[in-house]
Amino acid sequence: MMEFLGSIGRRVLQTLDYYGGVISLTYYSLLEIFKGHTKNQWKLFYINTTKQVFFTAYQGIKNVLFVLILISTMASFILFANLSGLVSKEIVADIFIIIIFREISPIIVMIIIVARSVSAITVEIGNMTVNKEFDIFVSMGIDPLFFLVLPRIVGMVISFIILIIFSSFVVLFLGTTSIILFSSIDIEELLNAIFSKVGIGDLILVMSEGIVAGLFLPSIAMYHGFKTLSKNLVPVSATKSIIASLTFAVLSSILITVIFYVFAF
Repeated sequence: MMEFLGSIGRRVLQTLDYYGGVISLTYYSLLEIFKGHTKNQWKLFYINTTKQVFFTAYQGIKNVLFVLILISTMASFILFANLSGLVSKEIVADIFIIIIFREISPIIVMIIIVARSVSAITVEIGNMTVNKEFDIFVSMGIDPLFFLVLPRIVGMVISFIILIIFSSFVVLFLGTTSIILFSSIDIEELLNAIFSKVGIGDLILVMSEGIVAGLFLPSIAMYHGFKTLSKNLVPVSATKSIIASLTFAVLSSILITVIFYVFAF
């Protein structure tokens, strides 16, 4: 019994230590914004941030839209295949806003970004750690938090907001117009019903999910990268970061959704 309780205690302490490290990495990186940096240092920061936005948002948007359009089209098919005589434009509007806009769209964005960007960040940072490149940066007076960590956090926050907001509205439009394949509901009336129901609370919800994910997912990726001990363990670190990031994405999304409904935005 004591051994069982001891294993649970060790597991709890390891979890607290892990998330404490991730939160600290995010916190101290954000503090770099308020420190005095030269104009050239800020220029390099903007370049690195722009590269992260380009890789995550611009190059990833086609993957996000493709998956979301497939899902929304499938939802339309299932909806009218099983409830064809009971479905009205009000019901369809509520389903697409509550299920597609609020829940599925942000989760799909997170999953794709984890698969593309989080794994790439872990591999990059892991290789830099193994090759002791950070020691070189420090010896040259370069702060890794400002030049490597912070640009990825800021870039991911911007990318999440862009991808979630843009893809959510696009999927509402393209997903609902696919209903013409399965129903005789007037598309113009349906679109008016859907967009009239989208409120500020819905935007707060999806943006909150994007900001939280953007703040902590890159930190999770880099934390695992910093913990890499050898080149052979870089793929292991990438796998661990993907699993941890997906877990965090789902749990944070659930928590934010619960808060959303408790306060009834």
